[in-house]
Amino acid sequence: MIEEKVVEKTGEIVLGAAINKLNAYKNKKEWSKLFIDAGEFFLQQVEGGDNIVEDMSNLLSRENMKELAKKTDEGSRYLLKDALHREMRSLMLRYEIAAQEAELYISHFMTVIMHELEKEAPTVYQKAYLGEWREQEEKQLAEIKKSINLVNTQLREIQSRKVEVYSLDQQEIELAKQTANPSLNLSFFEIDDEVFKEAFEERIGDECIYVSGQCKEETIYCVLNELRRLNTGKVIFVVRKEEDWQNLRQANEENTELGGKILIPWFNAEQIYAIPNNTNIFVYGEEEYCVGKKSIKVRKRKRSTIAKKLEEVGVTHEVAYAMVEDTHGLYVPLKKKIIRGKYNIVPNWVDGEENLIIPLLLCGQWTEAEGDQVVLEQLCGRKYEQIIEDIKPYMKGEEPLFIRFKIHGGVVYHLASVENAWDYLDNKVVIGDKRWTSYVNCVLEIISEPDPVFNFPQEQQDYAGLLPGGKPFWTGTLKEGLLRSFIMKAYYKKDVNSQKEIDRVVEKLLTEIKTLNQWLSIAKYFSILCEASPKAVIRRLDDEWTNATGLVEVFSRDKGDRLFGTNYYTHFIWGIEQFLSQKEYAAWAVRWFLKMHDLKIKYAISNSPKETLKQIFCAWCNVTVLSQEDKNFLAKEAFDNGHDIWELIYDELPGRNSHMVGSPSKPRYRTTEEPIIATYADLRCAYKEYLLLCLKHMDFDSERWIKIIKAAN
Repeated sequence: MIEEKVVEKTGEIVLGAAINKLNAYKNKKEWSKLFIDAGEFFLQQVEGGDNIVEDMSNLLSRENMKELAKKTDEGSRYLLKDALHREMRSLMLRYEIAAQEAELYISHFMTVIMHELEKEAPTVYQKAYLGEWREQEEKQLAEIKKSINLVNTQLREIQSRKVEVYSLDQQEIELAKQTANPSLNLSFFEIDDEVFKEAFEERIGDECIYVSGQCKEETIYCVLNELRRLNTGKVIFVVRKEEDWQNLRQANEENTELGGKILIPWFNAEQIYAIPNNTNIFVYGEEEYCVGKKSIKVRKRKRSTIAKKLEEVGVTHEVAYAMVEDTHGLYVPLKKKIIRGKYNIVPNWVDGEENLIIPLLLCGQWTEAEGDQVVLEQLCGRKYEQIIEDIKPYMKGEEPLFIRFKIHGGVVYHLASVENAWDYLDNKVVIGDKRWTSYVNCVLEIISEPDPVFNFPQEQQDYAGLLPGGKPFWTGTLKEGLLRSFIMKAYYKKDVNSQKEIDRVVEKLLTEIKTLNQWLSIAKYFSILCEASPKAVIRRLDDEWTNATGLVEVFSRDKGDRLFGTNYYTHFIWGIEQFLSQKEYAAWAVRWFLKMHDLKIKYAISNSPKETLKQIFCAWCNVTVLSQEDKNFLAKEAFDNGHDIWELIYDELPGRNSHMVGSPSKPRYRTTEEPIIATYADLRCAYKEYLLLCLKHMDFDSERWIKIIKAAN
């Protein structure tokens, strides 16, 4: 309480001193003296300098300063300074002042405020506060000056070679110019994936870093934000055109002193070569292939994180959460809500020929294999060569519909951005019309067809695709693209009728899966089906327990002796794990894993129903949307229903649990809830209930009694 009053009083002192000082400078037209740096004046440097003076005065008005003071915690005496810094930074960005230059000007503001505050309240506490504050500001000022000079020098050197590049600050200004209500900056793209942050920092010294995320543009901004946080000291440049990248590569060969930078290519090309002696960061969206490279995956940001960042840029709590809910927390639809009119340029393909564009949108991606060509010809009603010729205009510009690249000697076409394409074209995909009917019939025929590799002996199946008669007619690339369109149509725009149609189609598709080979053939696409229609998948798997058609055989066929073979059953585990992050289906998923666990199948690798159940019932770390009370209920129900889980629950007692807890698979687009964080009260509750359940079900088993006695000791 005392600290809170001190901080608020500090705000009162600051606002009084600052307003007096600012008004004095403003009235005397001497404002620019505060910002002398390298012989240039602030008002001369910044367009609209007179206006920013007025805005800064408003920012430091008595009312605003009181509000800032009230927002500060009693936990840190620096929160007032941080609040001032954040507000001034936002103001500078509106005037398109680069981040580092803005820091320079803000530092001068802080210096003036500190001098006045010191005069007004020269107490021991305040002097110590100011001493630390001043020392921090002076150090930061020196670093900023050095960084600005370095960036400007290298920028001039590169631009002298007629190569167009953009600094990190320039990218941020461009982002702020494009967006309004709110205007975004790089702080909005804070990454909440600690696993990625750790891996990225470990690799920051590598010549090539490969990063993949759901949306390429969002991921690039996230990477830029992370680079600013890491503050490596290296100059960061973004290259937006392929020809500029090639010219920069040539310049680097001629003058190796141009090296030592962090370079990020932001354009589409079949192949991009790294520029030696630099850190090259290659960013991929979910629809792109990181061929032959191991990428660091950025997980989809939490909806709560996005809402919080929206609040930080001025959006009210209610509006922020409404925006996140309406857009599923996805970047593309969110950006379209706040993009400024003059930047909202509709791509040429939006009004293109629908009989060509819509079938290809539904395909999503394809190769030049014969089977893929036949499907495209059937859906588009023209020869494949004509299709490729007709889409060439839609493969150009900054926002193409399709891009083309080479992989393993073949050619792949795919949507440049799945989210962007569906955001523009969803309303043109009409359920029940001729195009939709042809698409659905095509999916039902292709996906239910068994893959010929499963006609070979099991020991040959991993390479049967290279043998005569083992190559499938349709590629997995096309199949994945066709099924992914189920998700986009069912859920992306949250249309209830669309979801009902996808439920119908997926249920019809799954009823056609009647053999082991068919289950094996859809394994790689099962996660997509789970996201497209959870209800259809659940109905089909429930029916499988009473009318078995081969799913259990997928789990048991390897008998634990094929360590290096393809374990197709894992795809079904990953698909069902998605339901653990959806309240409506989480309990069903637990019950399904319990039934699979009862089969006592021996697995060659750690992925198994038992391992997933260990994560689910873990007492000290919750990875599901289920509360500890929910898990206690499900554990009791499992015992009552005769499931053999005594050992599993016993292993969760104190001193027993030594396994690592990972993160279950999650859907890409469908709304999920964050896991309920386990508290100490939850931990005590779990230990108590688990122990009681174990004691209740000892079943006169001496081995169990020995274990319980040891655990008690």
